[in-house]
Amino acid sequence: MRFTLRPLPALVLATAALAGCSRPAPAGEAVPAGEAGPGPASLQDKVATPAGAAAQLAITRRVQVELPTARIAPLYQSLQSACAADTADACVVLRASLDTGAWTHAELSLRAAPAGVGKLLDRLHGTGGVWQEAMEGEDLAAPIVDGERRIAMLRDYRDSLLALRARQGTTIDALIRINSELAQAQSQLETAAGEAAHLRQRVDTQVLAVAIAPPAGERRATPVADALHRFGGNFAHAAAGVVTFVAWALPWLLLLVPLAWGLRRLRARWRRGRGG
Repeated sequence: MRFTLRPLPALVLATAALAGCSRPAPAGEAVPAGEAGPGPASLQDKVATPAGAAAQLAITRRVQVELPTARIAPLYQSLQSACAADTADACVVLRASLDTGAWTHAELSLRAAPAGVGKLLDRLHGTGGVWQEAMEGEDLAAPIVDGERRIAMLRDYRDSLLALRARQGTTIDALIRINSELAQAQSQLETAAGEAAHLRQRVDTQVLAVAIAPPAGERRATPVADALHRFGGNFAHAAAGVVTFVAWALPWLLLLVPLAWGLRRLRARWRRGRGG
């Protein structure tokens, strides 16, 4: 996300005046308490630097489960029900699919707090069918720190615009420009805050990806069984093809049949004329 600070000729002097009010006093000159402005590095002090930031990991856990075909659909439903009931860990179902084709298998993707993911993992291990488990993490420390820096800069710019708007003697033209810049800064600030919240959600929660399938012996579907299973779909596709062909051919038939009949009559007359 980028933001631009467009130069405003009418505001440059006012900004400089504000900066002058907060400028540190020269050496040897006392500064009244409470009147000293922030130093040049004050904005950098608001956020940490990427080099000093701790790892912020977005965790994804992947689990593969093998169960008899009859147990796949119940487990698929129970995981969704358990996730929906776990409001304390903010569990949500991101994606869910159950295929009962040639062989039944299911896939789920859920997001929850680490404790909620742990409960779901305990449920999966309780089935006795977990045969593979993996975990991967994406470090979001740099994007998070960069986002915090953008938010700090946008807030600082917005506050400067608000201070300019509050100054007495500001012309109408300058107020219009200030309000335009203020609206853009506020919009960019809200966008940056939303992106930062999304990154923080990815760090504070975990994603659990579950794949459930039957053992290899139950996945072998014979060609005949597979053809019978797909009979309804194949028949529907074939019937749709026939209907489509008739729809395309009917207008041509209505045109070609009378034309062929007319040509046949003309040919018969021509033959009778030659014979006469």
